[in-house]
Amino acid sequence: MVRFFITFISFMILSCPAWAEGPVFRVGVEDIRYYPQSSSNLGVYSGFGRVVLDQFAKEYGYHFQYVPLPVLRLYSRFLHGKGLDFKYPDNALWHPEDREGLTVSYSDEISESYDGVMVLPLRHRMQVRQLRTLATVRGFTATKYEHLIESGRIRLSYCDDYASLIQMVLRGRVDGGFGCLAVARYHLEHMERSHEALTLAPDLPYTRVSYRLSTLNHPEVIKQLNTFLHEHHEQLMMLRDRFGLSRRVSR
Repeated sequence: MVRFFITFISFMILSCPAWAEGPVFRVGVEDIRYYPQSSSNLGVYSGFGRVVLDQFAKEYGYHFQYVPLPVLRLYSRFLHGKGLDFKYPDNALWHPEDREGLTVSYSDEISESYDGVMVLPLRHRMQVRQLRTLATVRGFTATKYEHLIESGRIRLSYCDDYASLIQMVLRGRVDGGFGCLAVARYHLEHMERSHEALTLAPDLPYTRVSYRLSTLNHPEVIKQLNTFLHEHHEQLMMLRDRFGLSRRVSR
């Protein structure tokens, strides 16, 4: 992966003008370890999302300053506060009630995520009627399970970070953990556990989520980013694969 990363960055540097002085934008990001999608650790932001956004900024002469915030506070600061020019990742389907009356511009897809219920292998064929307890990271939405949670058929618990979510599932404290398949695989690897220690239950509802950059005030930058994503589509798809973000759900 390191060799490919260097090759990709070299390609981008050769095909882009020097990183000139230009506008500085503040990008609100989630203060959570969600690698390989994106991750914040001690104020340092990293991951696939940053690689793409940094290269876009370099090509267009911008400077992005990343501002890690807790998930719920990030929504509030971006949608109703001040000081943030962009939010990443974002999606119009997330917290739609908070967006009512606002004109938010979204980029084309930067990355994708397969979000669903991760379970122990012995529960691989779990059905919805068998799911009683579910956990997810605080601030995240268990998409497609809201009505079951509201009706009391599923009891939802929250964790402060993704590592805690994985541990809850591994220890059998909940039936499943709702989250991103690629992120789970990364955490399992760094726990020195097999990728097969948890699996996304294919018979339970899951969703493909698009990760986008959003803004309230700079739609012209969004248009430039879309051009960048189109022009470098092939290289970005290869990079996505190297980050382990192009794997599909297997039944």
